[in-house]
Amino acid sequence: MAELDFTGLLADVEAATMLPEFDRVARRARRVRTRSFMATVFAVLAVLALLAPAGVVAARDRGGGDSLGPVSDPNLPAPGPINLQTPAPPASPSVAPRSTIVAADGADIGHVYALIDVCRLDACNLQLSQIQTGQQVARTGPDRIGLLRDKPTDYLSGFKLEALNDTSLVVSAMPASGPREYQRINLGNVPDDARPQAAGAGDRVGVVDHTGELWAADSRSGALRALPRQPPIASLNVVSTAPANGLWVTGTNPVTGDLAVSVSRNAGHTWTTAGLGVMTGGSAPVLATYQGQTAYLLTRTVDRDFALFQTVDGGQSWQRLTTQLPWPAQTDNGVGYGLVVRPDGSLLAWLATNPGPSYTQSTDHGRTFSNVAGPGGPLISVPDGYVSLSSPPKLSSDGSNWVPAAVPALATG
Repeated sequence: MAELDFTGLLADVEAATMLPEFDRVARRARRVRTRSFMATVFAVLAVLALLAPAGVVAARDRGGGDSLGPVSDPNLPAPGPINLQTPAPPASPSVAPRSTIVAADGADIGHVYALIDVCRLDACNLQLSQIQTGQQVARTGPDRIGLLRDKPTDYLSGFKLEALNDTSLVVSAMPASGPREYQRINLGNVPDDARPQAAGAGDRVGVVDHTGELWAADSRSGALRALPRQPPIASLNVVSTAPANGLWVTGTNPVTGDLAVSVSRNAGHTWTTAGLGVMTGGSAPVLATYQGQTAYLLTRTVDRDFALFQTVDGGQSWQRLTTQLPWPAQTDNGVGYGLVVRPDGSLLAWLATNPGPSYTQSTDHGRTFSNVAGPGGPLISVPDGYVSLSSPPKLSSDGSNWVPAAVPALATG
């Protein structure tokens, strides 16, 4: 076997696998890039040469000058410094507060207080203010603000105000859920007497807390007094009338749920109770009397009809009148209504409608009614007069002639 020539074989392999000279390759790449860059520069210069005459003409047309470059208008103000701060957002339109008298009561016509709900959007402030006439010293603000609500957006309905005497009142309302909430307000300087004392003649009564029981208030100091006996009915509503006319309370029979009326002539020692044989449609009935013997009760029944009852023996017996009130048909059980008895024995009833209440009166003891003009708001009675919860409110001693009044309110929601 012939001997292999390893030296020659190695030379042949090195020749076949020889790498190129990288320096030569790099120089060739640089020449290619240089030629491409120069071509791009010449192309840009050519385009600028074509556009320059048009720019000069446009500049001359704008400024009227012959020089090139930026042209300024002498009539324009000099540019100011650039403000890099974020501009303030536009002010939101102001929403005026809306004030609504939602309840009122008083121990007499000279001490009538209104419960006012002042709302802006969905935030409300419940306030208490005395209704003032021109003969009274004007006050600049309400007597109390921020009543019942923990937060301004808390929903309340079914407002009530009960005056126990000239300066002692109870405010209550229904929250969105849960039982009725109460707040006692004493505008006088005499604190409640902690000693248990029985109610006396001349004391006004009211429900003061969630127990639903009646308490009497001393006519002078406002000190709470316990009633000897509670009326034998549930869901109590006290009628605002002079104490000399007795204590009149409406409610329901705790067994049947029917409407009932209890009357006491001896400061709660004994009660006379009569059932009316109907069930109310959700809203509280309205009872009115002027002299304590003849009284009328108006209620909306479960079938949305209005029923009018009369007693002529101080509440011992009642009869339902066949009267048809000349009011439009109602489908909303929450629409307000009311009734007052004037000193001459005539009746004035009202129903909440748009744009204002509808009024109707009877001069034949509730047998017939006819539509009449009214003072412009819901009506309530106080022991020696009447109040229209209109805007502005009005007061009357006879239920026919009305005097404009004022009620201070703090314009805040």
